[in-house]
Amino acid sequence: MHESTTWSDDYIHLYTIVAIIYWNSSAGENILFGDERHGIVMSASTHNYLHETRGSRYVSGLGINGLADADPSYTSIDSGEFYDEDIEIEPGSLATHRHLYKLGAAGLWYQTAADSNLAHDGGGNAYWNEWTGAAWQLTALGGGKYGLVHFLATNDNTAHIVKITGEGEYANRAAARAAVQTEIAELTLAGVPSAEYIFLYSMIITSAGNLEDNADGSLFVDFRGATLAGAAGASGTTTYHADLLDTFTDGHPVTAITGLVYKDSFVDADLTAGVLTVTHNLNSQYPSVTIWDNADKIVSPDDVTVIGVNSLAVDLSSYGTISGMWHVSIIY
Repeated sequence: MHESTTWSDDYIHLYTIVAIIYWNSSAGENILFGDERHGIVMSASTHNYLHETRGSRYVSGLGINGLADADPSYTSIDSGEFYDEDIEIEPGSLATHRHLYKLGAAGLWYQTAADSNLAHDGGGNAYWNEWTGAAWQLTALGGGKYGLVHFLATNDNTAHIVKITGEGEYANRAAARAAVQTEIAELTLAGVPSAEYIFLYSMIITSAGNLEDNADGSLFVDFRGATLAGAAGASGTTTYHADLLDTFTDGHPVTAITGLVYKDSFVDADLTAGVLTVTHNLNSQYPSVTIWDNADKIVSPDDVTVIGVNSLAVDLSSYGTISGMWHVSIIY
């Protein structure tokens, strides 16, 4: 038996890999234990190709039960099935699941005890996972603000499903809903603590930790039919292999992060009464919008208003006169 903290394709081609483990050395605990005991029928070349380009794929089940608008919890997640290349993974139904979040300059992943709450909190307002510019921390949502929580299914046979604390604070429901795809893209690009996973669903939460429905009345954004699969060469360094061809529950298409993206910079003179009007020409009624300030920190707009399928208005009036160069990113 051999262990290493550095990934190499040799582990597939020359050796028999049995697990990929995310170990938090500061906490002294295993966060996720990924089962990699693949069969002998699949060739090493095929395994490596699928590992690098396809990752895990959803098959069926894994529905969430007991959700209600303005409630803080759920009752259970159904059993289901997904595949990690040739490994059939069948999570059983469970009522409680762990929250995962990042801390410190290195962004090490930590976990809580399993519970049935949608939000992670310390006894007060719900947390969001904030990058301060120097370190990750848990920050309580401000009163009247909104956050997100993302459910993932992994190849950890000890507890397949986990909840990722969202990484943004949003002024209103519309801004939080618009940020769902952006948060997922950023989580995937930065890496989650599992080499093989699928996003299941994302939900909006209030500062009190309660579920907030989407504007169309749906309770969550369902990704189970979309191929948002993760695949990676090493634990904690997940690569985004997006070929998203399905839809959100509201019927609008999910598009690959490598697809339609609009990016631009702006200064205070580009705003009219604190509002930035963006012509992105993405032909999308509901794109995801992210704003970075001059300190390279994501900020929450006061509001985002769709003007048409090719333009929108971003309200930043509460920030007053902005300093330096800010940036906008819009993903369809």
